[in-house]
Amino acid sequence: MARGRGRHPRRRGAQGARSGGAHLRAGRARRPGRGARSGGSDPSPRHGRPPSSCSSWTRDGWTSTGRSAITSRSSRSPTGTPAAVTPRHLLTHTAGFPGEDLADYGRNEDAVAALVANLSGAPKVTEPGALFSYNNAGFVVLGRLVEVLRGGAWGEVTQRRLAGPLRLETVVTLPEQALMHRAAVGHVETAGTTNPAPVWSLPRALDPAGGLAMSAADLLEFARMHLDHGLARDDARLLSRAAVEAMSTPQVTPPPLSAFPRSYGLGMEVHDWDGGTVTGHSGATIGQKAYLRMVPGAGVAVALLTNGGASDALHADLVHPLLNGLAGVRAPAPATPPEAGTPIDPRRYVGDFDMGLATIRIDHDGRNVLTMTTVPRFSYVESLVTNPVATLAALDDHRFVEVGQDHGERREVVFLDPGADGRFRILHNSRAMVRIG
Repeated sequence: MARGRGRHPRRRGAQGARSGGAHLRAGRARRPGRGARSGGSDPSPRHGRPPSSCSSWTRDGWTSTGRSAITSRSSRSPTGTPAAVTPRHLLTHTAGFPGEDLADYGRNEDAVAALVANLSGAPKVTEPGALFSYNNAGFVVLGRLVEVLRGGAWGEVTQRRLAGPLRLETVVTLPEQALMHRAAVGHVETAGTTNPAPVWSLPRALDPAGGLAMSAADLLEFARMHLDHGLARDDARLLSRAAVEAMSTPQVTPPPLSAFPRSYGLGMEVHDWDGGTVTGHSGATIGQKAYLRMVPGAGVAVALLTNGGASDALHADLVHPLLNGLAGVRAPAPATPPEAGTPIDPRRYVGDFDMGLATIRIDHDGRNVLTMTTVPRFSYVESLVTNPVATLAALDDHRFVEVGQDHGERREVVFLDPGADGRFRILHNSRAMVRIG
């Protein structure tokens, strides 16, 4: 937990960031994964993957210096056509092109540039600005802009402009850097068995989207800077007040998914909870998930890093009551399956939808439910898909929620853009997937 330094009337004292050394695992005891040391009584925090709001800070930092306008249009879009794609579209996940390129472009410093160059043939899902669709590749494009504008590789710029000024001691982007700290290994579930993840990190080209790793304490120091409107502890201004406000001010409204934020600022989630606004971000990599929640009105921040198990359920059980007690905010209830099945016209939903790395197949077996199956297109994706089949019940004619799960992590989807024949063109689960069959 972190608090601001007194610039808000409800902030009391210079408490700084605090973190515990407990290793928590939702549902069962956890033994350390390969390469991770046991916690014991050592209070040092484990090392894990933070949410991408940290990356957003480095990207937003250059927009607040006057070196580049956030609404400036790029000369060409990632689709290779004369473009209306702006940094604002990229920061709000509304650029309109697919964003799940997990290919390995090598470990050299040109990896980010190589991925961006490969986007020239990406298809268009929607017009820029038309629809929210979470887009990791869009953040890589922003990372490349940072590399060019700041004159260095992404990891070096992050150290120079984020970790250094904030005196963060555990921020790393490469596995060999993580070995110098107490690195946590991700865990994935396959056929009911939980095992260490097959790899520790995503390819280097994805560093701007999800390549940072740090301790919970350093993540909270980053949050404290936000609560103090962009100031470091020595009062050096790292980010303009206007940029901080833009990150936490609603810019776009995603489709209605109960577990998803009401809106997005520039690179940051904006949740409308009972009692106040909650900002932050969640981030998932291979077997790890991180959460940052800030309540600007109360000057409170909470960070949670997990490396396996029912992490969303743990977040709800641990972080939600903590924020309620510290800041007086209450999370909305998640969607639950209806007691009686809602009649549906299966013809409108059944088919295949393009997720890039996988095909999402919607089937119907005669009941008032749908079956959603994830079919990986590449062998390396198979290890990332832990629950490939889900049964979906209708909340209304376009929103569906998973049934049969007992660990509090039900998936939700929304069907969008019906054609003249009534069939939906887009399946949305935070990412827009276009019908291909």
